[in-house]
Amino acid sequence: MFLFTDGHVVEEGFLEFINNMLTTGMQPALFATDEKDAMINKIRDQAKADGCMENPEALWNYFVGVCRNNLHIVLAMSPSGDALRVRCRNFPGLVSACVIDWFFAWPADALEKVATFFLSEVSERSELALMKTSIAYIFALESREMAQNIMATSTTKLTLYYSTQFF
Repeated sequence: MFLFTDGHVVEEGFLEFINNMLTTGMQPALFATDEKDAMINKIRDQAKADGCMENPEALWNYFVGVCRNNLHIVLAMSPSGDALRVRCRNFPGLVSACVIDWFFAWPADALEKVATFFLSEVSERSELALMKTSIAYIFALESREMAQNIMATSTTKLTLYYSTQFF
């Protein structure tokens, strides 16, 4: 997995590389001919076993396909301001080759309903189940407030989101 946040965009040219990776699966002119030949020779047996023709172009396309299937790119960018809109217009792969997840703050009643749903299968006394629901709800609220108060980076917010997503 390759994680790229808006903080990594030192210059907009970086997004050209990301756009190429998203749309074609490779960066043109990244490898010299001798480097390509070395990679082709390393995968020749595997490609032949998978039924690939043994000409250099077919073997290179096979290699690129294997890399494309195994590479996962995660982009974390803030939607506030005009930067994301301009970047999406200039680099269409950011929209056409991505799944977009918007992470907004959840309202308090939604957090409580999710906690109630996941803890509803608890076969304990209703008071204890209610207390567990309240604890899960408070934990989710405090986690959200903590992320906002420490002005967490996009990476930290994603980590925090995934650590509390079951709530």
